[in-house]
Amino acid sequence: MSLRRLGIVAVVIALFVVVSLILSAFFCIPWSMADDLVPEALRPQKRIDNANAYYLKAWKTGDAEMFANNFASKGALFDAGGKVVVGYDAIREHMKDTFSRLRMKEGSIRTTGLWFADNCVWETGKWVFAIGSVTEIDNAKPDSGYYLRIWIHEESYWKIWRDIPVSR
Repeated sequence: MSLRRLGIVAVVIALFVVVSLILSAFFCIPWSMADDLVPEALRPQKRIDNANAYYLKAWKTGDAEMFANNFASKGALFDAGGKVVVGYDAIREHMKDTFSRLRMKEGSIRTTGLWFADNCVWETGKWVFAIGSVTEIDNAKPDSGYYLRIWIHEESYWKIWRDIPVSR
């Protein structure tokens, strides 16, 4: 291959990389960069933090209604057993059953990243939960893991569309 052709190939590759970076930045903007581009009412950080607090409170109090209220009407919960529960009513009933057996002694959710993409927000984070039997909650041992949540704006709120645990 001649030097001229190598130069042309290098320029084409460089242009491809630059265009790819520009397109990926346009379609998946880290929230810290997109914050000024979105109206205050649609900024999700505070609302997601509040929803995460309600998520924890629902686990601690056994309130299936409060838990399900975090989810979009067609949201999906991927539970620890691998079951996928879809829809507000199904999530509420699933958690009513879960809360009849299990409760959270203590827990935390820490968001590690937020990305605005199209009309949704992708959240990654780490959870630490001490969940145990309702009758022996004091013996609950902490467990931890990671998650991916996709949030959509529905009925003036940011709601969970997908709640997915991530394997360690």
